Amino acid sequence: EDALAQGNGLSVDRRTGVVIEQRSSDLHLRLEDWTWRDSIPPIPSKIKSVLFEEVSDPPTTEPGRLAMYALSRSWSPGQEADAPETVLVDLADGSYHRIPFRGGHALPGAFLPDRKRVLVLGVDAFDSTVGLDLVDLSTGEVRRLGGETLERGRCASPAISPDGKTVAVAWKPMGGGLEDSIFLVDLETGVARRLGEPRPHFALNWAPDGRSLVLGIRHYDRMEGPPREEIARLDLDGRLEVIRSGGWPVLVQGGRRILFKETQAGLWRTCDLDGGDARPVGDGLPQHGVPSASPDGSRVLMMKFGGPTPIPVVVDLETGRSMAVFESRGLWSLPTWR
Repeated sequence: EDALAQGNGLSVDRRTGVVIEQRSSDLHLRLEDWTWRDSIPPIPSKIKSVLFEEVSDPPTTEPGRLAMYALSRSWSPGQEADAPETVLVDLADGSYHRIPFRGGHALPGAFLPDRKRVLVLGVDAFDSTVGLDLVDLSTGEVRRLGGETLERGRCASPAISPDGKTVAVAWKPMGGGLEDSIFLVDLETGVARRLGEPRPHFALNWAPDGRSLVLGIRHYDRMEGPPREEIARLDLDGRLEVIRSGGWPVLVQGGRRILFKETQAGLWRTCDLDGGDARPVGDGLPQHGVPSASPDGSRVLMMKFGGPTPIPVVVDLETGRSMAVFESRGLWSLPTWR
């Protein structure tokens, strides 16, 4: 009752500026004593066994063997997840290491063709902006892309062009509503230029010839229910052409077909690049989502829902068979294979 009447509160020592008491409806902390130190004492070596080990060099560059995931390692069913870290997973043995990133935390983005560098989405812990960062897995160097153009906003769904020189990314300003803009970012210079008109885009893919993007568009024109979703092609001159209805498009099978989720039944199918010849994948993969194709496009990593925790799985597109990738504690999400 006191908490409801008085609200949350902080008590601050006026002389030092140290917070000495924090009160909320479910928490009461009080600092009774402290000691000023000129430096931080070293962390005991035994703590290392429970911390993420960072990637010091990619264990392999073999296509299809490495993937990225977002992982909240301390999570268990029934708990609220903490901020995830991006980890590099060796699918051959299930081992993983933290992607080096300094700042708030990072989410998976995309692999560059050499598989030695990756794109991550860097989340700022103070203002919640999301930047586009290039990480060298061998050196740990992190470089922010996009310059002032992509500052003060949120980046999403980065995709690398077939020649490895350009990143397509969706960006929206903070407080910018539902619409975002597509930007093409030169990897060498980091310069970004806008492509097309602002819309609610998602799931960006480069066409195999590098002359257009295949992506999803949402239409918020319904009073109730989820938004309508369509798959479209965006040329590099900004011309947009709707291909068909559907969501979560991913180019597969060498870029010859599109994996997508039906808007009505919610099942997974593939179609050709013009939206025709739709075929189911296995039994339609109910309760599967968040697809990411292998480098050759013959398989996809997905998350399988419906149980106490989402399960990372790999799906063979020819047979439709879904198998668990590995077993590990924590909350896994956002698989990224290419």
